[in-house]
Amino acid sequence: MRRSILALGAAVMVLSGCMVSVEPLTETELLENAEGNLLSVVDNQQPVTKPINLYEAMARAVKYNLDHRVAEYEAKLENQKVNLARSDMLPDLVANVHYSNRDNDPYSFSRSITGAPSA
Repeated sequence: MRRSILALGAAVMVLSGCMVSVEPLTETELLENAEGNLLSVVDNQQPVTKPINLYEAMARAVKYNLDHRVAEYEAKLENQKVNLARSDMLPDLVANVHYSNRDNDPYSFSRSITGAPSA
């Protein structure tokens, strides 16, 4: 009886350790995150302090192209997803490291000068 109670208690502890509770982000947290991301995109831009001509305006448009920066961030995000998928395979790889195959027995035989096998 005592063993079954201990086994039940151990099972409950193990299963409760596997539970994960996730809280969804609120609207204000999402807005703050979006504003922070937008500020980080436009943070490195040099302010316009004097009138600029057409060529300077085109150069600024190319240099600070928001669509290009968004595409760069999306590429970084996809790269992180690939890295995460690769790291998910890690336990399988680590589990298979310890297996080895031998094509011969772990002991050896030798032959004496007369040709008789010896251990």
